[in-house]
Amino acid sequence: MVAQTTDVMDRLREETRDLHTAAENHPIQKAQVSGTLPKQTYVTMLGQMYHVHRVLEQHLRRHNDHYAVAAVVRDFQYQEPYIVADLEFFGVDPATVEPLPATRRLIARFDALAHDPLALLGMHYVLEGSNNGSKFIAKAVKHGYGLHDGRGMTYLDPYGDDQRENWATFKRDMSAIELTDQEIDHMVESAKALFAALPAIFDDLEAGV
Repeated sequence: MVAQTTDVMDRLREETRDLHTAAENHPIQKAQVSGTLPKQTYVTMLGQMYHVHRVLEQHLRRHNDHYAVAAVVRDFQYQEPYIVADLEFFGVDPATVEPLPATRRLIARFDALAHDPLALLGMHYVLEGSNNGSKFIAKAVKHGYGLHDGRGMTYLDPYGDDQRENWATFKRDMSAIELTDQEIDHMVESAKALFAALPAIFDDLEAGV
């Protein structure tokens, strides 16, 4: 193995920065931050993210023995149970939620990468990192929808007071993996693909598809 010359977390952060910013600036996201997103749109979005996490995490779990996945991914990072709890709070059976077109395309990409643990891990980085910003969105959602005791917004703030520590551990574990520059390239491209896919889902939500 040819040793890496850059840190994987540095490259993931820097090379996805523009896509990250574009996703954050989508009208759906801005409405969430301001607490003005209609509740039904919020619940519909939860349903779409249920599909995103369910499929990605199913594939990741199959690679629990892969050196990189085993070094980084912990059971509590799997977000599907949090989304299920939120959907059930709003009276939605996750099994009845149909994926929107953009969500189906992303699921197809996950399926195509089912045997590529490094690509899946690059995508997991995007969703795990989103918990940092989602913690602030949770505050707006709480007030906007009159939620209490964390119910209905578990997905947005799954770790509570442990968010900062969990993210620091994630970054440390990712940086400790021995990867080649080519493997990091691959992870970065996968992370970019997920960052690009999320606004497409938001577009479908905004259009009421």
